[in-house]
Amino acid sequence: MKLLHTAIEIVAFAKSSATTAVSERGQAMAAPSRVRDRVAAGLMLIGALGAAYSCVSSVGRVLAADQATQQGEAWRMVGFALFAALFTLLAFRPRRTPWLWELLIANKLALTIIEALLISRHAADAVATTVADGILVVFMIAAYILSRGYASWRTR
Repeated sequence: MKLLHTAIEIVAFAKSSATTAVSERGQAMAAPSRVRDRVAAGLMLIGALGAAYSCVSSVGRVLAADQATQQGEAWRMVGFALFAALFTLLAFRPRRTPWLWELLIANKLALTIIEALLISRHAADAVATTVADGILVVFMIAAYILSRGYASWRTR
């Protein structure tokens, strides 16, 4: 709960530093500020570093896995690499990729819910992954709002 409160404070602080601009239709709208973009980029780069670390640290699991699980472990490792790349892309180009924010948030939210449900079944690492992915979802939503990722729809 404290993490959610901190994320809300970050969003509120960054929102207060927003400037105004004029849209193509002549309507006043908040322009993305550098502070908001930097905070959002920082949050996404933290996610990218976590995903890259998970990718590198899972190499041992892939090599040690038996034939029945090696393909799944390799798929998981490559998925971490993909998420590291996508988080980095969103950190530096937050308003140029319609659907990407929404798809990544939905994916991580779905995984977090599934992991939370698996806790009662005593699945390996379910608590740790639920917490980690839950934090990541909060970071992603905060970054989406801060960077105005939803504005990517206006550019198309």
